Amino acid sequence: MKTEANGDNGTIKVGNTQKPSSSPLQKAQTGSVLKAPEPSSITEPSSAALPFQPQNATSKTTSEKSLPSEAGPARPNLFLPGAKVEELTRNYEKEAPLAEKGKILDLNTSEWRYQSYLINNVKRRIEIYWEFPETAIRNGWQGKVQINFTINRDGSLSNVGVARSSGYPALDDAAVTAIRLAGPFPQFPENFAVENLTIKGQFEYNIRYGPEH
Repeated sequence: MKTEANGDNGTIKVGNTQKPSSSPLQKAQTGSVLKAPEPSSITEPSSAALPFQPQNATSKTTSEKSLPSEAGPARPNLFLPGAKVEELTRNYEKEAPLAEKGKILDLNTSEWRYQSYLINNVKRRIEIYWEFPETAIRNGWQGKVQINFTINRDGSLSNVGVARSSGYPALDDAAVTAIRLAGPFPQFPENFAVENLTIKGQFEYNIRYGPEH
């Protein structure tokens, strides 16, 4: 008789055996300043033609800003004012840590940032302690159980519980026990922008009967 706990698609496996035995777990347009066309020639206006004469008058008697453009209305400035940028930055720094306080992942996550940690430091450790209970094998008990648990930044384990039962307490308990024995886990790498990870792990128990000899 072969026993296995399937680990595909978010589950872990217990290796096959030929007889009932315990098997090890399993990411501007600058607001363009529109410049008025340079006049081909500028003559110095008389004082009578102007309401007043600026002290530092040059050949340009009007600033580019006040000179109406012949090209149409000015485009909006897409650059935020400096004060607004600083305000947004402060708000982000204040709120971002709260948004990243915790994250929920499958044990077989496809998120590359967390994959290596979960496979090498969590899943493989759990597999060492996960067993297919002898009682379950003798009685033909099979099923799938989902266990949720939390790993904190320092690697400590908390909130281990059955999210979906297999229908057999012996199978559920074996999965919970394996997780508890595997912890605590290594602390998070520096590039983890979270304080904790809540992991959803599925443990599948299957009994396969081989040909009789």
